Amino acid sequence: VRPIVPQQQQSKIVEQFDPKKINLLFVGKFYADIRHPQYLFDLMEQLRDTPIVLHIVGPLNDRGFDKTYFEKYFTNQIPNIRFHGAVPPTEADDILLYADALVHLSNSVDTAMPSKILDYISSGKPILNICKIRTCPTLSLMERYPIGLTIFEDEGVSELMSERVREFCSINKGKQIPYNEIKKLYPECTIEYVGNQFDETIQEAINEFKTNKI
Repeated sequence: VRPIVPQQQQSKIVEQFDPKKINLLFVGKFYADIRHPQYLFDLMEQLRDTPIVLHIVGPLNDRGFDKTYFEKYFTNQIPNIRFHGAVPPTEADDILLYADALVHLSNSVDTAMPSKILDYISSGKPILNICKIRTCPTLSLMERYPIGLTIFEDEGVSELMSERVREFCSINKGKQIPYNEIKKLYPECTIEYVGNQFDETIQEAINEFKTNKI
């Protein structure tokens, strides 16, 4: 985890956040094979009559998405799904801080921890974590997060599910965990901890080299 600070010049995307709405934010890239967004889009369809709007920030990976799919979901034809395209990393950080809640879409494989989840946690904002598999690596991190909701795609998209998401977003809009609290919740993920571990490893290697040399 790391501190995320506002930029001096606010992103123009933030200017499109309607304060009367609940602005969800997804930052990242979709993949047709391991991170397909269909469940998320179906969920937004269920939430179309609510104040919830999904903002998507990131480059579009068009491999596996045909023209019809692209035109339906990535050309802003659906009122509660807004695609903004790619932005520089510092601008993406800034947008995180102004969103009402963040959407994390996990991968369909459990071989690696998605790095974006730590950025989301660092922001202290409410997180909706959508898991494709029951062995998702993000579960261990999200269990400690005070304002998070994890749902599984195999639960389906129903009125009950959409109501859970709507309630979570409504109750937690405007909430943010201070970074000092985040550091206490995830001490092993801080820059300081990782740096100390690295230094200890280097020192052990040096000591071993000296011992073997003697």
